[in-house]
Amino acid sequence: LGVFVIALSNMGIERTIADLRRAFITLALICTILAVLVAYFLALRITQPIQALVDGAVAIAGGDYKQEIPVTTHDEIAMLVSSFNFMARELRENQEKLIAAIRLAEWQEVARRIAHEIKNPLTPIALSIQSLQRSYDAKEEDLDEVFKESTQTILEEVDHLRKIVNEFSEFAR
Repeated sequence: LGVFVIALSNMGIERTIADLRRAFITLALICTILAVLVAYFLALRITQPIQALVDGAVAIAGGDYKQEIPVTTHDEIAMLVSSFNFMARELRENQEKLIAAIRLAEWQEVARRIAHEIKNPLTPIALSIQSLQRSYDAKEEDLDEVFKESTQTILEEVDHLRKIVNEFSEFAR
């Protein structure tokens, strides 16, 4: 019997295996790069609206109630952004109402003080007129002196009232 020897070279198989390895490594590298890029853009899509919310919250905490964050998606983050915008509008409206209430209270206080300041000179004016009337009706001898004192008091108090009105006009301006 004999031996039949077939010599085959392993080089073709080894080359094919090496080519497959390179192709697999290249494909794995491309898939890894694509996965990293997709993850990066997905992370940006999530973190940008959250960062906008953080920036808006910091601005509102600083007193800027005019913050409005644009709604760019239709997911849970969009619901959060819409809620934030609603809260910012409510805060702005409440701040405007508070400012109006404070102004009203300040004007009420000013009106109360002015009324008090105007009442004070009216009493001496009324008393001077009553004294003048009594002296005139009784035909008293010192009518001239009472007349001078009364008219002097009335003129001083009217001048005082004029100053109050001028000060109020300046304040109102």
